[in-house]
Amino acid sequence: MKTAQRFSLALLFSSFIFSAASAQESPEMQFGVGMSTSSQFDAIHAAYAVTPAIHIGAQFGASSTMTTTEGSSDESNTGLTFAPYVKGLFFGLPSFKPFVEVQYAYTNTNTTVGSNTTSQPINTLWGSFGAEYFINRYIGLFGKFRAVSIDLTSVRENNGDQTKVSSFGILDTSVGIEWFF
Repeated sequence: MKTAQRFSLALLFSSFIFSAASAQESPEMQFGVGMSTSSQFDAIHAAYAVTPAIHIGAQFGASSTMTTTEGSSDESNTGLTFAPYVKGLFFGLPSFKPFVEVQYAYTNTNTTVGSNTTSQPINTLWGSFGAEYFINRYIGLFGKFRAVSIDLTSVRENNGDQTKVSSFGILDTSVGIEWFF
């Protein structure tokens, strides 16, 4: 029995040593590209790792929805988003880094109801929390959830009212991959 315990302890210790030796730090002074998907839009992004703890970049996304209601006109919405961001990575395991991200998002939306189309720009400030796992110094897999969304411009509703909305909670989740070179 003691032999099995010692073997298990040795196996656990060696796997810890191996994982620590093979763990990767986040990139530093490198450019990167990536892609992500969420419930709101799919995006590509360009990034620059200023330090292992600070990354800056910009996301470019697109969304499209179609709503069909019986007895009324179909409604379609399309949006293009440009969202520069700053991401602060915290200390964690060498290859697994929790982070916070702040993004300013500019979205141009087009809404078509029947034959009428309206276009509206929307400016929003987003705050997200997440974590990134660096497979090696060049490739990272990340997941995040948007916890804060603050509208900076009034949104015109279908009834003509204008509203600004601030939201808190788990608003959107996304996963993605990025490659630094």
